[in-house]
Amino acid sequence: MEYGRYKWNCFLWAVYTILLSVCLTVQTGAVCRMLGISVYGYYPVAAAVCAVFLFLMIFMPIRFLASRRKGKKDLRDQDRRSAERKTELWECLFMLFVLAAALALRLMFMTGSGQQTAGENLSEAVRVCAFILSQTGQTSVTPLGLAMVLELVTQVAGMTMLYMAMRILSCRMQAVWTVLWVCLLPSYLYACRDARGESFYFMMYVFLLLQTGFLFRQLARPKIAAWPLVLVSGLISGAAVFWEIRFLPVFFLAFFGILQLKSRVMKNSRAAAAGLYLGAFLCGYALLVSLLYFLQNQNYLDILCSRMGVLSLAAPDSLIGLAVEGAELMPLVCFAFLYVFGFFRQKGNYGTVWILPFVCHFVMGLLTGFTGHGWSLLMLAWIIMGGMGLHSACSPECDNKEKAKQKNPAAVAGMSSGTQNGEPMKPRSGEPIPNPLPVPKKNSRKVMNYAFEPEESRMCFDIDTVKEDDDFELQ
Repeated sequence: MEYGRYKWNCFLWAVYTILLSVCLTVQTGAVCRMLGISVYGYYPVAAAVCAVFLFLMIFMPIRFLASRRKGKKDLRDQDRRSAERKTELWECLFMLFVLAAALALRLMFMTGSGQQTAGENLSEAVRVCAFILSQTGQTSVTPLGLAMVLELVTQVAGMTMLYMAMRILSCRMQAVWTVLWVCLLPSYLYACRDARGESFYFMMYVFLLLQTGFLFRQLARPKIAAWPLVLVSGLISGAAVFWEIRFLPVFFLAFFGILQLKSRVMKNSRAAAAGLYLGAFLCGYALLVSLLYFLQNQNYLDILCSRMGVLSLAAPDSLIGLAVEGAELMPLVCFAFLYVFGFFRQKGNYGTVWILPFVCHFVMGLLTGFTGHGWSLLMLAWIIMGGMGLHSACSPECDNKEKAKQKNPAAVAGMSSGTQNGEPMKPRSGEPIPNPLPVPKKNSRKVMNYAFEPEESRMCFDIDTVKEDDDFELQ
């Protein structure tokens, strides 16, 4: 899946740069305080030094190595089908390994220390399910144990769907990066151990991402009517946002992703598809509001306030709460800051559609205080943007000269003859080896033609009449 570049992308880059600069400054101050370095008042200077270090020591070397590796790959010219099959096999093995590692880590955390505070805020549904199981003869089932099992199952299912969603929405590298961080990040390990119900919201959020990925794939395919899927996706997203307001970034991802989707099929219908999705989203939200109005006999304004009550300005120390997690968040902030440098030359322009969802997550985190499942969703947004920063450094987009060189038929002829830029190339499997001996030049067929073209009036070749003064040797 690829996305186009438009003029408003510069505005998104400016917003992202300002936000990342603020976050890098806060995180730098938090790390300095953790290390006992007293540089209060000079945090912006320390953040600027950190940004220069990221550009010179991380971004530029990765970009240089990526360009060298790309050139070697062009020279080899391996069979794409066999390489794709091998890659899919490695992907399956990788997912099995990651899921096994995630299960092992979470089981270790469950059986380790810290269980005395786990399960203090169990939901009533979990307690009811544990009570029903105990009445059926399962006396060993406790509410805390059942909640831990549910957390483990929902988190592993969410990781599986997350890989599929990121594979569709962006690329393979981004999917591998995201799943690895979710597998190893302490926040998700603690959420599984404490059984606070965060993994269920994580799984539902990832399900919405996967639904958006399927929507984009259908819109990019020719000769397939994707309008019913746009309508259904909008309705589901509206209902999900009504149920949990922190799912609102998925709406921004889908809406602006439709507008920026790079597809010849949707060249003249992006605005119509985006408008249909927006209308379906509002209808899904209004439908549930009306349903509550008739069932509970509440005022529309009271229903909206109750759903929006999570977003309040009751957390003025949110930035301080964000800085407390400096040891965990600092690497992700550094990797996400790399996207500032590689924004304009990222291959596929994957990160542009994730900027508005990331900003939305951050703003809602400032309002709600970075706690609960909101923190898990915000960490997922940081992981995704960190992957975009690394991908922008590893996979730069070809410039105009390289694109013209790829479209040049002479370069294709040179590849078929076994040479490219004067250097021998390795032949494909089944192709004959080029002859190293000198051979005569191929005979070029000559085409004969008249030196001049006669006029139409002189194009007469039949003798109609023979006059007396015509001198013919007739026998």
